[in-house]
Amino acid sequence: MKKTGTIIAVAMGILILAACHKKGFPTATKDAHPAATYTPQQLADGQKVYDQHCDKCHEFHEPAEFTARKWGKILPSMIEKAELPKKDAEVLTAWVNANAKSS
Repeated sequence: MKKTGTIIAVAMGILILAACHKKGFPTATKDAHPAATYTPQQLADGQKVYDQHCDKCHEFHEPAEFTARKWGKILPSMIEKAELPKKDAEVLTAWVNANAKSS
């Protein structure tokens, strides 16, 4: 009986830790469907973030230069380096996904 209680307690602890895990920024994926996922306002805000921040460290790279999958590997480090707030990172990712090169 004690063994069952211990197993339940451990399972509950794991569930609590999993629920509290800090979720990262959204990333582009090969399965991104921007038209169905992002609002026009998110896309406009994303382009604004891109226009204001992405040329501070390097020349602009148009989203269509890479696929959404490739952007998914690039964006997280760029977002971190730019120290973008989560909201800005989300809309930037939405805009890039919506305008990425088709696979």
